[in-house]
Amino acid sequence: MNTRAPQKLEGWIMAQCYRLRTGGPAPPGWIEPRGKREWEWPGEDRPVGTPRPLVISEILLNYFKLEPSRTFHSGGPTNECFPDTPRFREAIALCNDTIAALLAEGVLVRAPSGGHRLADPWIERMSGR
Repeated sequence: MNTRAPQKLEGWIMAQCYRLRTGGPAPPGWIEPRGKREWEWPGEDRPVGTPRPLVISEILLNYFKLEPSRTFHSGGPTNECFPDTPRFREAIALCNDTIAALLAEGVLVRAPSGGHRLADPWIERMSGR
């Protein structure tokens, strides 16, 4: 792993992407981002049962424990509306740096409709195959 990105956040992202790819249940208290519940994407042709990717809102809600505002902006960069605070900006920067490091290392791949998925070789490594 890239030592520039915090390893704890890297591990958390990888674990959640693995959980989504393998169909594991959400941890207790997991907050689903508004608009991503049921994985509804207008106009997207997606086979039923295809695992959805991890979106940045989930990282902000569940890892950083940020509180969204009541206003919902569909299609925004995080699919939530978070107050613009120093903590939010720091969390976004850390997410972007960590995701960029994982993408560069081939651990994550971008999903066509947004979000990120664990790359196939990493699914095999993490499942012990």
